[in-house]
Amino acid sequence: MKRTKLLALLMALVLMLGLLAACGTADRPGLEDDSDTPDAGNDAQNGDEQGGDENQDEDWIRLVVGSESSPQSFSPVINSWGNSEYLVDSMVYESLATMNEDMELVGICAKEWTQLDEEGLEYEIEIYDYIHDIDGNHITADDIVFCYQNALNQNFTNLTRFVESAEKTGDYTVKIRLTGNTIESLSSALINLRVYSQAAYEASEDKFATRPIGTTHYRMTEFEPGGNIVVTRNDGEYWQTDESLWQREQYDNVDEVEIVSLTESSQQSIAIETGEINMMRGMNAAVVDRFLDNPDYKIFEVQQIMTRGIYFSGEAGKPTADNQLLRQAICHAIDRQGIVDIVMGGRATVTSSFTSSQAIGFNQKWLDEELYEYDPDLARDLLAQAGYEPGELTLTFLTNSSDEWSRVAQVVQSYLLEIGINVEIQTLEGAIFGTMFNDGTQFDMTIDQIGGNYYSVIVNSKMGQSGYGGKSKTGFVDNELEELIQICRYADATEEDYDNLHYYLQDQAYSLPLYDSLLTNVVRADAGVQELVYSYRLQNLLNATVFE
Repeated sequence: MKRTKLLALLMALVLMLGLLAACGTADRPGLEDDSDTPDAGNDAQNGDEQGGDENQDEDWIRLVVGSESSPQSFSPVINSWGNSEYLVDSMVYESLATMNEDMELVGICAKEWTQLDEEGLEYEIEIYDYIHDIDGNHITADDIVFCYQNALNQNFTNLTRFVESAEKTGDYTVKIRLTGNTIESLSSALINLRVYSQAAYEASEDKFATRPIGTTHYRMTEFEPGGNIVVTRNDGEYWQTDESLWQREQYDNVDEVEIVSLTESSQQSIAIETGEINMMRGMNAAVVDRFLDNPDYKIFEVQQIMTRGIYFSGEAGKPTADNQLLRQAICHAIDRQGIVDIVMGGRATVTSSFTSSQAIGFNQKWLDEELYEYDPDLARDLLAQAGYEPGELTLTFLTNSSDEWSRVAQVVQSYLLEIGINVEIQTLEGAIFGTMFNDGTQFDMTIDQIGGNYYSVIVNSKMGQSGYGGKSKTGFVDNELEELIQICRYADATEEDYDNLHYYLQDQAYSLPLYDSLLTNVVRADAGVQELVYSYRLQNLLNATVFE
């Protein structure tokens, strides 16, 4: 079937499914069709009845922000945070350090750090001696050691991959030992630690899952798993009184933020049009056009450093595990530009490698090369070489319930059917999906997004074996790949080293990178937002929002 004809059929299918999803939306909780719905746009400029406290003054600034994910937990040591949680991460927890606008490692709770050995494995960290949390608990070296140890005990992989141990050396100094001296080891060890009081954590019945106690300007005043999040300015004094030392993550330009979970595109557009929210973070690309050139809305877009991709299972017994030809057949059967056009409305870029082109180590020449050419005839030949007749194979595609990823799964299902592969889509809610998408025993194919600042770090996070029991997150064991990844994780890696890794991944086809998307934030004009601020990871820092 010609590409244009198939695209037309797929677009019609996705449009029909989108229309069906829109039916009955007004009956969903939080999206009542009520003419008395408060104008959320005004919340950003003054504290009306949605702002909570009737004694709030006219300068009270409140943002109500829609998010495409459903929040589940604010535990500082779990690996399955979603976009909703990250939207208020900087308002709930602080880290020891961050990256500034120049990509320099700078302190937040850490005053300074000193290398102790020639190998670059041991560092002493000194924290400020006047840090306290929002309940007044004083933060000392004992708390920092506890935070590290708790992360290690709970297998918080954002730290276990980089930190071997932590010990107290003084009232406000801690020595950490790293697992290696790669380009990201120290920064990850400092940035990925969330700082909190041991006493407060141990007194918490759910260990901060719903009422975290951090060291920021803000307190979480409302949250239940799957529900809305409300974070409000804390009454007490913020510990860091020297504003010249503040980083973007420490700004306090807003008084209250509410996060509303809106997983479907129809929900998102209705919510911002009716005033239930005054900002939609990551507006679904399929409906963005209706807000363009409309004076009632502002569009803020930034190129994400997150690459969406399909990942195959490498677990024993899975058809994708030991069959390279099958994986290659699937890669050539899927029109990635077609997915961009159908699902993203063209508001994304087909990726040329396994990470964003903005990642350090990405070779710009790859932009001119076709990663996997869309060729259904070649895909059918490869499928036959892999040992399968048309219609013989059925694969399970695991996805979450977000509108974007569900639609990607539907389009992939149609493409693979064209070459004779049946696909059963298993759709899970965010929390359940978060526990299964890295378990290759639960699927044949899944979708994920990975990002970061270093090419080798991003690849290692999904395909490296050293931190995941001798196999990749999805179950592949490939010692040659592991060696190529580790070579590129050091500062002396060459362009040839990165090429070797890139082309090896392409040949093995353990995953199919799809696209890098724009992060599109739609804001009501009456919210008074002048500028949105992002972290070095290009995550929204709502606390740093600039108002008119």
